Amino acid sequence: MTRFVLRRIAQTIPTLIGISIAAFLLVRLTGDPAALMLPPEASQEAIDAFNVKFGLDQSLPVQYWKFIAAVVTGDLGTSIRFNMPVWDLFVDRMPATVELAAAAMSIALVVGLPAGIVAGLKNRSWADAVIRFFAFLGQAVPGFYLGLMLIVIFAVQLRWLPTGGRGTWQQLILPSVTLAAYLIALLVRFTRGAVLDTKRQLHITTARSKGLSSWLILRSHILKNSMIPIITIIGLQVGAVLSGTVVTEVVFNWPGIGRMMVDAIYTRDFPVVQAMVMIVAVIFIVVNLIVDIAYSFFDPRIRRD
Repeated sequence: MTRFVLRRIAQTIPTLIGISIAAFLLVRLTGDPAALMLPPEASQEAIDAFNVKFGLDQSLPVQYWKFIAAVVTGDLGTSIRFNMPVWDLFVDRMPATVELAAAAMSIALVVGLPAGIVAGLKNRSWADAVIRFFAFLGQAVPGFYLGLMLIVIFAVQLRWLPTGGRGTWQQLILPSVTLAAYLIALLVRFTRGAVLDTKRQLHITTARSKGLSSWLILRSHILKNSMIPIITIIGLQVGAVLSGTVVTEVVFNWPGIGRMMVDAIYTRDFPVVQAMVMIVAVIFIVVNLIVDIAYSFFDPRIRRD
């Protein structure tokens, strides 16, 4: 297992290098930070001093090399907008994103897994049709539109919940439901497909012929053998949720890393954008590695390989 983990980590190095190059170059296409950070009447001397302070006067290869060298040592740079370490900004905003992502994933697991299992077991029934309809609806409706509609209905018209912000559990409901909607739909479809595939296999027919109870077949055979694709989609969505809360955080004014990243793009805060992209990439890689390791606990064949 140790060799497997080390090999996977080594394989991610070229990926991280490619991501860092893309993030470094693309963010610089947005323009000159000095044009936004300094007043319009700023002198050329002030602009030059600004560029020297943040290393923007150097060539792109030199800037990239300093960026990579700093990241390797754990230094994510200094925010141009706030003039403070990017790591401090990340630590300050990350709890809000984790809170939102955890709430959304909890809702998705509580709703999506049972609904997918029911749809798979009750294939071509009215329950399956209703569940699939809402699953398709959840994947079709854009997150920003769903968030706005929830605000209009539950915050503006009914006045049951606040329109945004963070601090109380009421403020968490609308953004977490908005973020969970797509996850529920995706989890329902994958779980339904996995249960259907497993249910049609010969060993399930053999178990039924032996007179085993439906609950025992479901628990010991269908669910256990359906877990590999389900674990895959859950693992991938954990990383996607942590990195993909941008739209939800903007719509509900949620003070997480997604909102911070959007603000950094608008203000051309290069160090913040670069650092957030690298952190998101590492999150995806770590989650994928955990998913691969988790496979072995549900499928002995993978453990033997």
